[in-house]
Amino acid sequence: MASTVLRGPGRSNALRLPDPGDVALPEGLTIAAYLPREDVHDAVVSRHGGTLDDLPADATVATSSPRRRAQLTARWPHLRVTAVRGNTNTRLRKLDLGECDAMILAVAGLRRIGQTARITQVLPVEDMLPAVGAGTIVVTTRTSDTATTRLVAQLTDPATALAATAERAMLRALTGHCHSPIGGLAQVESNAVRLHGAVYSPDGAKQVTAIMRGPHSDADDLGRRVADALLRAGARDLIASAAS
Repeated sequence: MASTVLRGPGRSNALRLPDPGDVALPEGLTIAAYLPREDVHDAVVSRHGGTLDDLPADATVATSSPRRRAQLTARWPHLRVTAVRGNTNTRLRKLDLGECDAMILAVAGLRRIGQTARITQVLPVEDMLPAVGAGTIVVTTRTSDTATTRLVAQLTDPATALAATAERAMLRALTGHCHSPIGGLAQVESNAVRLHGAVYSPDGAKQVTAIMRGPHSDADDLGRRVADALLRAGARDLIASAAS
């Protein structure tokens, strides 16, 4: 989830931007609007073309996301997962230089830099559950600036707000962050929100998952209930093992 801050006239710019992985915002900021959600899927960009199934044994697939690494290892055990750093353009250059055979990147990120033509496979959420807040941009304002907050609130996409509320509530209850092996996707239906949450061991050998539905009015409670189910199934140990 990406964020930008709006300030009223005469306001100082000396304010830390929220880390997209933080569930709790810095003191003095509030989420004023959720913009319409982009594509939540992860994508494969391969030097050889084709899908992950087309890659030979021991081919290298680059990602630094524990969530992606765990799901890759579980679903495609014949591949070798390697770390990669840098922004999206930097990572693509490393791929072109032959540092790996393929890499996993967000469809939304590739779209925002005009590189969707490089996608060789879009991974279904059944194979690669997205990160909490995937494809979401929020606008934050100063909590004290009520006039700006009310104005910006008109930009909110209701379905995105409901989905993000459920996903963030789950992540908060799990005490997770952007480096935890946690996946979560809320989908807004006509009269309910469906939330799929999962926590993985670093090697993908173990996972716990929960899927629940709740009314639109209780999106926050839905996130907590899914987190509770995951914790009862052993999510805390999996999160701790990734941090050790």
